[in-house]
Amino acid sequence: MPRNPDVSLVVPCHNVERYLDEALRSAQQSTCAIEIIAIDDGSTDSTSQILRNHERRDKRVRVVEKSNEGYGATVNLGLREARGTYVAVLEPDDWVLPGMYARLFSLAREKGMPDVVKSSYWRIMGSGTSAQYRAHGYLHGRLGPHDGTFTLLDEPGLIMYHPSIWSAIYRREFLQANGICLVEAPGAGWVDNPFAVRTLAMAGSIAYTDDAYYCYREDLAEASSASIDPLVMVCRWHEREDVLDDLDVRDAAVRRANA
Repeated sequence: MPRNPDVSLVVPCHNVERYLDEALRSAQQSTCAIEIIAIDDGSTDSTSQILRNHERRDKRVRVVEKSNEGYGATVNLGLREARGTYVAVLEPDDWVLPGMYARLFSLAREKGMPDVVKSSYWRIMGSGTSAQYRAHGYLHGRLGPHDGTFTLLDEPGLIMYHPSIWSAIYRREFLQANGICLVEAPGAGWVDNPFAVRTLAMAGSIAYTDDAYYCYREDLAEASSASIDPLVMVCRWHEREDVLDDLDVRDAAVRRANA
């Protein structure tokens, strides 16, 4: 495991034996200095065994086991454990294309080490069926071009669509200095929404590429979003608004994008 990795990749896992091996193998193709912090959030299937097998085969993989607390608490633990210059999240029912983290870290160096480096992504529809296909994520073709970096005030559309927190790397010192973490709630519960708004609203510099590397299985029947309580959605939206209020963001375009 590299002592000072370029990227610390947090993989929050709970009963994901069906997809986990593919997710980890895809991350292990990275050519930059990476550490993979795979956290078993109290799984009751073979998730733990799969994680340990990868840990034995690859020194970049570090497994942490804990009782079930939910997605937010699990990612937060990974952020605290991380040692990389940047941190990222890989959801274990997705996968990444070769070179994702190396390319984003290279872009970070090209752009002066911004707080956030974000990319487009692939939406994987009909996963595992003969009708499976991929489509561009919602940001594709909607931003820029930008020769340098920018902020949310320049590109309010960053918060208009899916939060897609996993299609980015975040400068770890930026997150730590601003106390940025995920809401801790049972299950998954869309806790990535306020995190996305806070990181992008507080970032003093953002870089973006329309190149897509992350493959997001959008319509899985077992995904948390498939059966989420509508009241949770409302709660998370209000938390997004609270973030903008806390940061005194009054820009009308940003407020419209959040709405």
